[in-house]
Amino acid sequence: MSPIPNFEDISQSVFLIPYSSLDDGPEEENETDLREARDVLENDLEHGDILRWEAYQSAWAKCLDKLQTIIQKLHEPVVEAIAEEIKNAYTETFPGLPYPELPTITISNPAGGTSFLNELTNQLDRSNDEADPSSFVTHLHPAECSNIMAGMKMLITGFIDRPPDKAKTQFKRKPATSLANYDINLLNAWFAAVRNDREQRNAKVPSLVAVLHDFEQFNPSVMQDIIDICSLHIPQLPLVFVMALSSAQSPSYLHVTYPRSTLAVLRIRQFHVPFGLHALEEMLRQTFFTTTFDPDVMLGPAALGFIVDYYSRYNSSLDSLLNMFQLVYLKHFMINPLSPLVKTTPAADILSAVASYSFVDTLFGRLCTTKTSDAWREKPLPTLIIAVDEAREVFNACIRKSRLGFELMIVVNTSLASLGYKSVEPDAHHSTALLRIAIDLVKGRATKHIEMLSSLIRKLKFSEVSSFLDTLRTYYRDAPAHIRDQEGKHKEHIDHFIAGLPQEGDDQYSEKMRQLAIDIGDWLLNYLDELVQPLEELPLWEVWSTGQTPFPMELMNPSIRASTVSGLLRSHEFSDSAKKPEETNLWDLPDTGILFQRYLDSGKMINVYDWFDSFQSVLETQRRETSGPRKGSPRKRGKKSVGGGNEGKWKLQVQARFIRALHELDYLGFVKHTGRKADHVIRTVFDVCDT
Repeated sequence: MSPIPNFEDISQSVFLIPYSSLDDGPEEENETDLREARDVLENDLEHGDILRWEAYQSAWAKCLDKLQTIIQKLHEPVVEAIAEEIKNAYTETFPGLPYPELPTITISNPAGGTSFLNELTNQLDRSNDEADPSSFVTHLHPAECSNIMAGMKMLITGFIDRPPDKAKTQFKRKPATSLANYDINLLNAWFAAVRNDREQRNAKVPSLVAVLHDFEQFNPSVMQDIIDICSLHIPQLPLVFVMALSSAQSPSYLHVTYPRSTLAVLRIRQFHVPFGLHALEEMLRQTFFTTTFDPDVMLGPAALGFIVDYYSRYNSSLDSLLNMFQLVYLKHFMINPLSPLVKTTPAADILSAVASYSFVDTLFGRLCTTKTSDAWREKPLPTLIIAVDEAREVFNACIRKSRLGFELMIVVNTSLASLGYKSVEPDAHHSTALLRIAIDLVKGRATKHIEMLSSLIRKLKFSEVSSFLDTLRTYYRDAPAHIRDQEGKHKEHIDHFIAGLPQEGDDQYSEKMRQLAIDIGDWLLNYLDELVQPLEELPLWEVWSTGQTPFPMELMNPSIRASTVSGLLRSHEFSDSAKKPEETNLWDLPDTGILFQRYLDSGKMINVYDWFDSFQSVLETQRRETSGPRKGSPRKRGKKSVGGGNEGKWKLQVQARFIRALHELDYLGFVKHTGRKADHVIRTVFDVCDT
């Protein structure tokens, strides 16, 4: 990218316009952002914005390629299973059915977002012969299917817009003499030409796959008619519907919303996309905490903690996870003037430029200490370049050891868990051992985990010591070559322990096995302490780590549904006087939160009167717990309350609070009214995690 933007160059997708103080108006709305921009510019290199942008592109491209590879591996089993189901949709049918069934595939919780559907489409389009794809795929969106005519038009034209034969020639239709583009007989005629062409060439007849994005947003009455029309033309038209659902797998939105007459003509196969903390674990472990990959920038504790919390509580979409990783990288290269040093060190001619004096001075200040300040100032630029390169090598060597220590801790933790030991205490927010150890590792608090693992190893039973040593030996045997070469002496320790296993007939078998378990625990404690070192003590560590830099949360849009449900379930966490989860009672919640908790305990249909009774019982508890001690004797208090006006006002207040809370839930879309039963409402949200 040229330092001077050329706005006429059509090959450039991004133009970088440097900040200038002359652009400021008389009033500055965001002083913090402008101050950060000035700090970066004052300590930047000559053309530092271009160098930082290029360094960001290189670092993020490397990380993104690895993340996409991991996501593809997570999705691969499900994608292959769906492709196989579509392939055999019309070859494996149940005999004796009164009418043919329309193959339908539901994909619940597509956390991968567009990436999963793109992988599925590519898998369906892939074939041994590119000229003869095994499936023709079209995509339907809710906005395009506002009525049955528009929906049928999009479905039919999505297929017939491609040529029906290998000649790749599309026939021109005359509207006056041909069928309407929303008539399914037009699709019948087009597919007859496709079938004849494939049969003449002894090729397989393709399937017609319609991918319905955001299926919950389609008008159910429109989709019901489209399904009925398509079911009347199978198996002559080998149609397959793939429905992408954002709701939970059970109970399925399809079974809850559509009548039995529509479900009877569908042969439904349900698939579930991997998502949640398992997907987050795999992406973090195989990218930032593995010995087989070296990212250019390591996540700091502030960014990692925010990403884990946001993903687990608000938005578990893999697309949003990729966006968060990209924002962390982008902010690191935006606000850190030393970020051009991530991959390489600029040449001496760039560092010696007049505009780079502040950058060089900052670099000198980060490398030198109080005792060596004057000595460093007298060093020439080549010496500074060598020092930066050495700092990069030292940081990379230290972070590789930390990743090796993390992998070894996970192996030990998994081995102990398989033996029935509970090595890590449960956590309220991060429910997996891997995420807890990862967050504590970047925070420099891994000592407690190391000591816990060491103490459990010392207490191993005699029959478990041998299997534990075999697990460690297997790990080092399958480790990369550079790990086996560097850690050869520690593998020798494991072989020495295995060779020292006493025989069961030995007179001192118990004493030797107990001492061996203690020796293994001490060795592991010292070894992990040696591997896991704090990164903040290394020179120029902030170049290759985001450290305590806060995540740019102002750039993230929360998931509306997850945020609403979280606010109703944990209202006190969003207030100034936050309480711990164990200190919060049901009657402490606001009225809408109380009613929503009772909402979760009901079935599909909710009796409003029963709902009111359960709400009233909670308010009675709230009234009893929050009211202070009353004056007077119990007999006088009883006479005053019976038949008095206070109880009447209280009942009216309870009814008003119930109606208000019910209207709020109705406004938020949690209930649906039905004309069949006036005193019942339909529940619209299911399978809500209240942890």
